[in-house]
Amino acid sequence: MKVFVVKGGKDYKIVPNLKSSTGKDCVLSDYAGHSEAIVRELLVGVMSSLSAALILYFGRFQLVAALNFIFRRHFPNIAGKYLWTLHHGKNGGEDAYPRQKIYLYLRQTANQVTGHCEVFSGEELKRKYSVDGTISPTRVLRINFESETTEHHDLGVGLSKLDSDSRTLKGYTSMLCVRCESTSSTPTSLQKIA
Repeated sequence: MKVFVVKGGKDYKIVPNLKSSTGKDCVLSDYAGHSEAIVRELLVGVMSSLSAALILYFGRFQLVAALNFIFRRHFPNIAGKYLWTLHHGKNGGEDAYPRQKIYLYLRQTANQVTGHCEVFSGEELKRKYSVDGTISPTRVLRINFESETTEHHDLGVGLSKLDSDSRTLKGYTSMLCVRCESTSSTPTSLQKIA
């Protein structure tokens, strides 16, 4: 004896002698006995989800390239590796830390800039900073940076203008050392090296 019950527009079969753990009759969907159809629908769902994930993963690179192409007339391209020099002395002409090399690595999407900064003393990496900011159509770079190490926590901001050669940025950097509570404002220059 087969009994059909309609729930939400679907037919369900109630099998009279099949009881659940609570003692009620079990309700089986109309896919009962059709395991091939269930497997096929499961496979289609998994494959479509995997395809969508791959398209999104690889499509984001194309989106960044498209945004850079669209906005390159408005915002100068400053992506690359820079040698960052902090100056002091009269008119900021001397290197404040001649034994240190500071490298700034920038990535750019439209006007948004991200990257990191590494401070070397000789060949030894002393500090690393995360960097984010913006570049304006008037060739002004505004960046915020924060040290990634906890032993000497620094925060800072930089404001620099891109020269007409599109390889040099000159401006000022202000820093706050959280641990020793000292602040500094220093003339800086960024020279593109790669």
